[in-house]
Amino acid sequence: MNASGAAQSHPLQICRWLLLLTLAWALLFGGLALLRLLSLDTLIAAADIYQLALGFALTAALLASLKTSRNRSAVLVTSLAIVSWTLGQLFWFSYTLLMKSPLPYPSVGDLGFTGSYFLLIGVLGLLKKPQNQAKESTAAFALLLLPLLLAVFGQSSPGVRLYNFVLSLAASFTLYKALSLRREPKNRWLLAGILALAASDAVFMTSVVLLRASRTATSAPLYPLALALIAYGILKREEKTDG
Repeated sequence: MNASGAAQSHPLQICRWLLLLTLAWALLFGGLALLRLLSLDTLIAAADIYQLALGFALTAALLASLKTSRNRSAVLVTSLAIVSWTLGQLFWFSYTLLMKSPLPYPSVGDLGFTGSYFLLIGVLGLLKKPQNQAKESTAAFALLLLPLLLAVFGQSSPGVRLYNFVLSLAASFTLYKALSLRREPKNRWLLAGILALAASDAVFMTSVVLLRASRTATSAPLYPLALALIAYGILKREEKTDG
């Protein structure tokens, strides 16, 4: 490995360790929640702090890789996608901390969460398309059935129903673009992260409508896993390209 490759591996190693740490955190969160060793409010507060710390750590690692990156634009926009999500989380956490009450849904913070999808769409547009590119799968838009079903079988305000549709549409279109890269092994970690992010939002939307009291607890361990996979995936993709 040359000096450039060695320098590039450090941010990748950091993201790998952050991914492993996040997996351990998700298992710990699930265990504590199931065994009820800590109150749900305490667990959610800890999860909020972890998500913030992880988001900024992943962003720092991605920015540190720019000096040796082969596709700086894609890495930079990926870091912006994670920052967008993290700023949404910062608004969410700050509100609950200062106001001592849950943040209304949807809110200004959700602009950051939704914005991450638009930035990821930009990332996918910057990636070099493989020669054996798979067809873009319209199956991704099956996710749009979720807000429809929630509107029919759940009880929520028109604002919640509208935003659930907007968020599902953003996630669906991102998946639609991402699935065209699925045939190349180097894209699998990034694709897994995007799938995990869409799945986390699906769990969250369902929880908002059907499990209001614990709506953030169900997705709290999932979001950081998605972010860690996306950050690791974009750097792992570059390592595979170098090889």
